[in-house]
Amino acid sequence: MLSAEATGLVIRGAKGLIKLTRRVDLILAEKTAVEGPLGISPPILARPPTKNQARSALRKLLSADHDPPLPDADRAEIEAALEGEIEELRRLMGRWCPEQAMGKALDLDGAFVAALRARHPDLVEDRDLLMAAFYVSAEVDVREANYTWRIALSVTDVLLDFGAENAALFTRDEGLQQLVASVLKRFGDADLHTTPSSHALLRSALGTTLNAALDVRGSYAPDDRWVNGILDALVRAREAVPEAERDEFLVGLLEGRGYPGLVAASLQMAAGRIEDGGAESFRNVAGDVLLKVAEIAQEQTGLRRFFEDHWGDILRAGLTSVEVHGPGLFAGQDPLLAKVLIAVAGELARNDDIKALGPDAVDGVARAAIAAVAANPDLVEDLVAEEWLQELIASVTSIVADTGLKASFSQEGLEGLVRSTLQRFAERPELIVEHPGLARELLRGVLGKVSGAVGLGGEELATAAVSGALAAVSDHPGLIDLKYPQLVAGLAGQVAALVEARGLTRVQGKEIVTVVTVALAENPTLFLELERKLAEGVIQGIVDVAAETQTGLIAGAALVHTVREVLTSLGRSGQAALKNHPQAEIVAELTALVSAGLVRAEKELGNRLDRPAVPAVIGALVVAWARGEIATIDPGNDNFRRLFSELAERAAA
Repeated sequence: MLSAEATGLVIRGAKGLIKLTRRVDLILAEKTAVEGPLGISPPILARPPTKNQARSALRKLLSADHDPPLPDADRAEIEAALEGEIEELRRLMGRWCPEQAMGKALDLDGAFVAALRARHPDLVEDRDLLMAAFYVSAEVDVREANYTWRIALSVTDVLLDFGAENAALFTRDEGLQQLVASVLKRFGDADLHTTPSSHALLRSALGTTLNAALDVRGSYAPDDRWVNGILDALVRAREAVPEAERDEFLVGLLEGRGYPGLVAASLQMAAGRIEDGGAESFRNVAGDVLLKVAEIAQEQTGLRRFFEDHWGDILRAGLTSVEVHGPGLFAGQDPLLAKVLIAVAGELARNDDIKALGPDAVDGVARAAIAAVAANPDLVEDLVAEEWLQELIASVTSIVADTGLKASFSQEGLEGLVRSTLQRFAERPELIVEHPGLARELLRGVLGKVSGAVGLGGEELATAAVSGALAAVSDHPGLIDLKYPQLVAGLAGQVAALVEARGLTRVQGKEIVTVVTVALAENPTLFLELERKLAEGVIQGIVDVAAETQTGLIAGAALVHTVREVLTSLGRSGQAALKNHPQAEIVAELTALVSAGLVRAEKELGNRLDRPAVPAVIGALVVAWARGEIATIDPGNDNFRRLFSELAERAAA
């Protein structure tokens, strides 16, 4: 690991270089007699440390308490080199005590500073900038022997990739400097920086971490404990991979699509949203999960890319779930959170279709699973073997990977449906455990029924149907046993067919589906008694009547309101309708009733009735009919006319 001293020098060097870039063009423009990038005489460099000086410094390093503690391998390397050649001693000094390794070369108060003060006095006041100017001006190539400077150049290069404004922000934002230091401490080791793969590792770690931090800048505290937990877990996972593959594997994890989101979430956690002790607990959970991911990547190389992309999504789900369900998920030597996330990773690995899952689906699966275990901790005893977890993942993957559905729906549309379904399950986790097949049954049923109308808003219809049905069964789980999901799927298909046939607009279709899911939930038994044809017949009848009505009384939004009023009234008084009217004639009578009501509405319009009140009066008319108060459905009948007028006046009042 890079020492604290060396890390500090890197940060100072990078800050100085970024500041220097703002001034160097002006300096270069000056035509001085002395050739050099800064237009000043190069400093006189002192000799590097002698052999005795080097030995003394390294012995002191071994005897002192070093932060971070020297790994055993590094201590052994230093001890073995003490009697070796001066080149090796200086190399080790460059790694562990870089300022001493330079001797007096970085004497910022010597002749170099005097020359710089005379020509550019504004530079001398900033010590970071001064150090960068020293290195840039030096004719003797100390940079080749000083790995801290090389790493500072790499940091600067990465920062400048984010644009001048963000690079300048780094020079004054302690939070960003702290993040860079955290990355350097783990991936800025001299040995790592000497090979192309190690160089790529450092750049990936810096670039992706900084990018995530900049995305949430302003919404997090300058606290890197949570990010440190992630970085430590990455180092731990690196050690679990064969040495020849370590850097490549780690670069894959860092460049995975889920990593920036995880870093962003962890930075926001530091803003006081989770108690302080949670950072250490999360470090352990992240380490356990990443070890599982590393294991899967080694055993099943075909899944490596998937887990490189999505390990961050899995951990992000765990992090955000702690906010919802509390820090108890971190409790104990073997926390629930680690068990659930490891089980999710393992179950994903066993599913043949997981490569079709996007970040939101992976995140949603993990959140739903965590919610189920948080609500029922006993589930964790044999988590991997639990049917509900297997079915949850299988339901999601089977939908997203279904080639038939993908031919009709966009990938974004399918994933949006899956995401909303999983979110509902996370809110009501008992649905997952008690009805593991619900997600597959509802999603596939609805999507299959509406697939023919995709070009005319099928995705919107499906979303409305699934969301409405899930909301209903969440509030009333008994609806599942009443075949409510199948009923909704059938009606969604019918509405989709009407949209396809241009009997309804896309907006009307979506709103009617939403209305229908609520109305059916209020009295599902009624609509099931007539072989699921009652609601379908009512909707079709109202659409037909609306098309025949010349005045457009129930056009546009009024059509949706009318459907809602009729179905709601029927749900409220349907049992009476079944007693007072032959079942085989109910749909025909209701259609005739709506038609007759509209005829009367046209005549009453402007007297007792205005357009917005028409749907409510039609609904009240249905209630009266269901109770047997309408003997003859005829707009010209005196009794019918009298009843309609009373209902219109009541609505007006």
